[in-house]
Amino acid sequence: MLILYAVRAVGAGDVKLFAVLGLLLGKVIITRLIAVSLISGAVIGIVELCIRKTRLVELGGYKVKVHGFHYAIATLAAYVVVLGYGIVVSI
Repeated sequence: MLILYAVRAVGAGDVKLFAVLGLLLGKVIITRLIAVSLISGAVIGIVELCIRKTRLVELGGYKVKVHGFHYAIATLAAYVVVLGYGIVVSI
């Protein structure tokens, strides 16, 4: 997640959230969670791009049209999928 933070794809809060989740869930589950959250984030981003308009913000002195959403929503969706998959497989 630090790599995604370095290229400004996620915020510092998302990095801290994944650090805590990694501490609590372990290496295997957090790896699955990161992979699924990237996919769910892409899907949510595409859906929101179709529904909402972009906004004008200033990045590095330039005014740029950007679109943003809270990545915690994608993380929650990924957590539900990974947890649900773990429950289904264990049954």
